[in-house]
Amino acid sequence: MSLRHYLLLLLLVTTVLGASLIFWNERWHSRLDLREAMHQRGSIAVLELDHVRMGFARFLVTYDLVVYSEISYLAGDARGQLEGIKAELGDMDGTGAKALAPGQREFIDETLTATSVLLGRILDGTQREISTAERDQVDRGLEAVASMLDTWTVNAREASARDASLISEEKRSQETSLVIGLVAYVVFVLLLVMLASRRIGRPIAVLARLAEHQVGSPAPLEFADSGPREFRDISNSVHRLIRSLGDTVDARTHSLKEANVRLTTIVDELGRAEGRYRELVDRLQEIVFEYDDEERFTFLNTAWTKLLGFEIDESIGRLVVDFIAHEDQPSARRLLAVGRAEDSPGETAEVQLRDKTGALQWFELSLASGTGQTRQGSFRDLTESKRANALARLTRYFSPHVAKQILEGEVTDSLKSRRREITVVFIDLRGFTTFAETSEPEEVMSVLGEFHGDMGSIILDYEGTLERFTGDGMMIFFNDPVEVPDPTERAIRMSLEMQDKIAERSREWRNRGFDLTAGIGIAKGFATIGAIGFEGRVDYGAIGTVTNLSARLCDHAREFEILISERCAVIAKKIADVEEAGVYDLKGFAKPMRVFRVQDPAEEGDD
Repeated sequence: MSLRHYLLLLLLVTTVLGASLIFWNERWHSRLDLREAMHQRGSIAVLELDHVRMGFARFLVTYDLVVYSEISYLAGDARGQLEGIKAELGDMDGTGAKALAPGQREFIDETLTATSVLLGRILDGTQREISTAERDQVDRGLEAVASMLDTWTVNAREASARDASLISEEKRSQETSLVIGLVAYVVFVLLLVMLASRRIGRPIAVLARLAEHQVGSPAPLEFADSGPREFRDISNSVHRLIRSLGDTVDARTHSLKEANVRLTTIVDELGRAEGRYRELVDRLQEIVFEYDDEERFTFLNTAWTKLLGFEIDESIGRLVVDFIAHEDQPSARRLLAVGRAEDSPGETAEVQLRDKTGALQWFELSLASGTGQTRQGSFRDLTESKRANALARLTRYFSPHVAKQILEGEVTDSLKSRRREITVVFIDLRGFTTFAETSEPEEVMSVLGEFHGDMGSIILDYEGTLERFTGDGMMIFFNDPVEVPDPTERAIRMSLEMQDKIAERSREWRNRGFDLTAGIGIAKGFATIGAIGFEGRVDYGAIGTVTNLSARLCDHAREFEILISERCAVIAKKIADVEEAGVYDLKGFAKPMRVFRVQDPAEEGDD
């Protein structure tokens, strides 16, 4: 065979090889387009799943605040978040659905529906009808949903990673075939030129012009002066190949731009959702925080600054227990450790937080159940509830006004023993023993309730301190724990109003067949005042001769009579009619005492 025959054979082989590569290159293009489309859908599915998981984690925080912290006004927000999650799950295509086991998607829908019903009942105010078993079932369902979403996301990521690897391998194969095809075409062109012309200069000049032609030019390279038609055909073929490559690059670039736009939209939506969540948390009256594995703050809402005075920026990164009183740190550490467990229950603990001034304030520490990377909790301010409890305890002994003064620190050491001059009033029902022996217990309790209610309101009006109930009697004193001007005058005016009220009530009792009146005794002197009792049961009381004297005067007082000591008589003459009742031998006193009787001037005028 001659050289020309060898060149023709080589040209045939090169032509077949180039045609085969072009054919397979087109098929690879189609497969690559399909796989890249699947990869894009998988990537978008991963982003959507991450968005759903983040929204679900935030819903769990709101759910725990509603169910365990009893912030029922957030039930509407929690229900709205839940409906948003259900809508997002419904909008997702089936890209990641195969990552779920059969029945899991149905379980998720059923659990979210049951949770929505429970929140609706809380929103309607019927949460007391929710049983513990029902709430526990919902909690377990939510934990299972969180686990399924985590598994779903992991599987979707793995599938996306496999698709990316296969796409990379096919691109390398396509690039290799493209290089081989180009080499084959170059060889084909060289052989064709060498066969068509014995002169070497013309093919070299043609190839030089071809190399200088701008890739992607819309107009084909013309060989008007090149002679043979074969060169024009070669030019057009090469130009079509170059344009095909340019079209492929443009298509890939357009697809990437569309994917980037959608990715940017999803990121913006996540940012807006994050902003709405932060705004909702900042509106809460309690401190909401997030912390990491080292139990350091990673997020705090604005209530932190409002309640404690610390700036959020200077608190982020610090240990949670740095702000908790030393004696409460062990319980707080234990609760924080429990909060990091994925199956942690919604436990709480009362702790004291130190504000910027160094003062301690009571808060309830509660942590949301751990789900994946989420570690969140809250501090609920107990100042008002503690204050209300303390005020309730103090109002057992003092008027609300005095109790408030003690609570606000205007009166210190209110239960510490001390000696002070006071005015003591004893009041006792007359005829009560006979009445109690002949009446039913329900009637006795009813009369006592009316008596105590009438006298109690008068005592509060005059800011007296109710020391004790003595069944059908009471002991009241003035000038402690808060000093008041003219304590004796207050005691006398109060006693006169008490007798007026007893007279009115006595007429009503008489109509019901009960013959009851009252007597009152008033004395002034020094007494020892403070806490009386033992650990677990403490009362506030006064001990001294003045209390005994007041009780003895009350014993001697006839119906509707007010007997006062000689020291009180000097003051009583300024505001009422006073007359000497006589000299009395009082039990417990060595010498007889002058006793005086007080009458309301208005009543005397009526007589």
